[in-house]
Amino acid sequence: MGGFEVLVDVAQHNAEAAEKAWHEVVEGERREGIPVELWRALPDSDADGN
Repeated sequence: MGGFEVLVDVAQHNAEAAEKAWHEVVEGERREGIPVELWRALPDSDADGN
């Protein structure tokens, strides 16, 4: 494997890692498919209503 192939492999690995990190950030902003801002505004399901 020549130097160019190594660079291509590293670039591909970095692109895949960046995409995975981006998806983790996006999912981190959602809880059970609901944006966090809305999630925090919802009442707790185990609240007693007081």
